[in-house]
Amino acid sequence: MNTLFKVTLLPLMAFSLIIPFSSCEKDTETTDQTDMLTGQYRLKEVLINNDTPSLLGTISPYYNNLGQVEEIINSWNNQQAKFTYNAAGKLSLYELVDAGEPENDQNLSFSWDGNNATVVPGSTQMSIMKYTVDQDGTSPKIELYQKLNDQEVLFGYMTLTWEDGNLINTETYLSVDLAGSVPLQNLMLLKITSSGTSSTLLLKGESQMIKVRETVYKYDNKINPLRLNPIALLENPVWLSKNNAIIETQKQFPDFSESEAFVTRNKYTYNQEGYPVTLTVTYTENGQTVESSNTGNFIYASEKEMNRDEPSKTLPVQ
Repeated sequence: MNTLFKVTLLPLMAFSLIIPFSSCEKDTETTDQTDMLTGQYRLKEVLINNDTPSLLGTISPYYNNLGQVEEIINSWNNQQAKFTYNAAGKLSLYELVDAGEPENDQNLSFSWDGNNATVVPGSTQMSIMKYTVDQDGTSPKIELYQKLNDQEVLFGYMTLTWEDGNLINTETYLSVDLAGSVPLQNLMLLKITSSGTSSTLLLKGESQMIKVRETVYKYDNKINPLRLNPIALLENPVWLSKNNAIIETQKQFPDFSESEAFVTRNKYTYNQEGYPVTLTVTYTENGQTVESSNTGNFIYASEKEMNRDEPSKTLPVQ
């Protein structure tokens, strides 16, 4: 799967409404959305193109009668995500099926105590996550736990700072060793660069929490269409912001220097109602600026048009 530079704290690898980008170049025409002048609109489809130009695939969310996303079909990555909600309308189950690479399949169960959520993965290789949701759906902190001898041990957390409805800063902390108690002394972070190469950062030492990443965000003043992603908080919390992030500056610790910051710049065009219709990404990696080529067109529809009455799509097995 092609992605921009990303250090993954939470082990929720990549099924999303966001567009994965590679590193070629393309000019994209703005989609005409002038017929959508009234009412509230939802994201209907994202068209992903390359520099030929040709269509690489689509990302299509489907909604239930309450306006919640119940399924996302990603034809490019051959993935299908399903979302189940409890009687209170809160997410209770997330299922990801990857027809091409079954090892990427995921299953997350959500249990709720008021606004306090505990997320338990179907795989023992993944972390247990805990967080509290505020009235606007955001959270100031996400905690990561590992099962050790039938006990849940905190080994990391992310702090999230919000301002005027937008995420402006995140800081990620991980335990260096947990007193050498097992698996976590070999904990690694995977760094994926624009060229597709990867390296690992091995964390070892005394039992303590150290900051391993900080990201700062700046925004436009337009409508963010990705807020309805049910697992945005865990997968990429910036998607919960009111507006669209146009600059993201990511710093790696503890050995950080300004020249090693990864700066992502998202350039949008918009329709008359303030919704993004195209997106092009440029980013600076180790002082080198590269322009992306896989660009996307965002397609919208009214709430009435998005009422789902057709059966679920299925993906071919490769």
